[in-house]
Amino acid sequence: MRKVALLFPGQGSQYIGMGQELFKLNPVVNNTFVEASEVLDRDIAKLCFESSPEVLTQTENAQVAILTMNVALYRQFESEYGIMPSAVAGHSLGEYAALVASRVLSFSDALKLVEQRARLMAEAAANSQGAMLAVIGADEALVKQYCEQASGGSTVVAPANFNAGDQIIVSGSVDGIEAIQQYFDDLNIKNQRLRVSGAFHSPLMQAAADHFEQEIAKYTFAEPVCPVISNVTGQAYKGSSEIKQLLVDQLVSPVCWRQTMDYIQQECISLALELGPGSVLKKLAKHYYAVEALSYDLKADREHLSALVMNRSERAQFNQEQNINVFNKCMAVAVSTRNTNDDIEAYERGAVQPYNALKALNEAGDVTADTAQQALSLLKTILDTKGVSHHEQLQRFNQVADEVQLNTLITDFSVSELVG
Repeated sequence: MRKVALLFPGQGSQYIGMGQELFKLNPVVNNTFVEASEVLDRDIAKLCFESSPEVLTQTENAQVAILTMNVALYRQFESEYGIMPSAVAGHSLGEYAALVASRVLSFSDALKLVEQRARLMAEAAANSQGAMLAVIGADEALVKQYCEQASGGSTVVAPANFNAGDQIIVSGSVDGIEAIQQYFDDLNIKNQRLRVSGAFHSPLMQAAADHFEQEIAKYTFAEPVCPVISNVTGQAYKGSSEIKQLLVDQLVSPVCWRQTMDYIQQECISLALELGPGSVLKKLAKHYYAVEALSYDLKADREHLSALVMNRSERAQFNQEQNINVFNKCMAVAVSTRNTNDDIEAYERGAVQPYNALKALNEAGDVTADTAQQALSLLKTILDTKGVSHHEQLQRFNQVADEVQLNTLITDFSVSELVG
C-alpha cells in the first residue's frame, strides 16, 4: 500500500461556501462544524457559507474557519478510509489541524488556541503596519541578501515562507517591503504584494509570540501517533516536548514548506492528500514529481483517490480473503521492526519466545477478544525488547488496529493505553 502524507492549508485558502457541499452530504463534516460552533460560541457554518469575502478574510475569522474545514475533511477522510498517514504537515495555521490528526491536540483545544493565536496576530498586525510580498523565480540566497540590505533601524524585512523552489514570500514593515520590491523590479524578477493585514512570520509578530507563549503553556500536548513535520524546521518533531516552543517560534519564523515537501519525498511517501479549502498545497507539490498530490476539496480528486486507495470495507474484505488477522499481523510487525538490543539472552527471552507464542496463537486460529489481547501484549514485549521507540510503537499498533479492525473485536481497545 502507498505511503500517504496528509497536508493542511493555512490562512489565505478560505473562500465563501467552503465545505458547504460536504456539510450537506456527510454527517461527519456537519458534526465537526457544529462542534466548532459550540466550542467557540459562534456559527462557523454561517461564517463559511453566508458571510462576505471581506468578513471571512479577517484573521480572527479566517483562522478558526479554516481549522474547522481542515479537521472536518480530515475526519471525513479518516472515517471513509481509516488510513494511518506516514506523516502529517500543515502550512502555518494548518499545522494545528495536523496536530489534531496526530492526536497531539483535541479539536476543542486546537480551536481555543487558534482563536487566541488569531486575535494576537491581528492585534500585532494593527500595531505594526506590515506587508508581505511574493517573489517568483528568485534564488533563496538572493532573497535573503536583499532582505538584509533592506533592513535596518525600524525597517524590517525577512523571508516568511519558503513555499516552493520558485516561490518565496517576504514579510516586514511597509517601507522595507517597498524597498525590496524595487530591488526585484530592477532585476525584472516577478513579484506581487499580498492582500494581507500584517507582516506575518516576521519579527514584527514578536508581541503576538510573547503573549501566545503564555497562552499555549495552559494546554496539554500528547505524543504524536504519527510524524508531524514542523513548519520551523521542516523536520518531524522529536516529541511533544518541543512542539509548544516551535509553535511560538512559528509566529516569527519562516514557514519551511519546501523543506517539508523535501522531507516527505525523502521518506518515499508517494501520495500527498490536501485536506482543507482549495488546492494551494497541491499546486505547490507540482515541483515534486515523485509525489502525487490530490485535494480532497475537489470532487474529481476525491473520485481519483477512491480509485487509488481501498476504503475501510474494501480493505476488510481483502484482509478476510487473504486470511489476515491480528495474530499474523502482529507477527509481520514483529519481524519487520529493527532490533537495537545486543543482549542475546534478553533478546531470546523478550523477542524470540514471545514470537513463538504469537506463532502458536496464529496456528490455533482462535481469534477472540482475549487471544487478541494476548497477541498485542506479546508484540508489545517484542517491540520493547528490540528498543523500538515510543513514537514508532504508536505507529505500529495503530497500523495493526486499523488493518484488522480491532475495534470490532475489542470495543474498548486503546493504542495509547497499550503503548503507555
